[in-house]
Amino acid sequence: MELKQAAKDFGDGYDDKKGLFPYEAFNIDNVNEVLSKSEPFIMEDFNSSLKKTKISQQDYQIYLEDAKRLQFKYKIDMFSFMMSIPSLPQEL
Repeated sequence: MELKQAAKDFGDGYDDKKGLFPYEAFNIDNVNEVLSKSEPFIMEDFNSSLKKTKISQQDYQIYLEDAKRLQFKYKIDMFSFMMSIPSLPQEL
């Protein structure tokens, strides 16, 4: 069975594209502050100065829907989650 077929058969109905990530929203100086916030990232956080790209309104709306769904479904605390990754706290 191919991955796409498995995702279709067993997935939750959401597409299999790579997700969005606000790489430029935080850095080594503000990572704790940013990851401890409970509100979604703003649209500008997804813009990339490296690639000179901006997130579309449609992609941002998809992010907002996903963020809401995942936060309420799993009650994710991003700060605790990131601090549970073994190598990350040592680097902070």
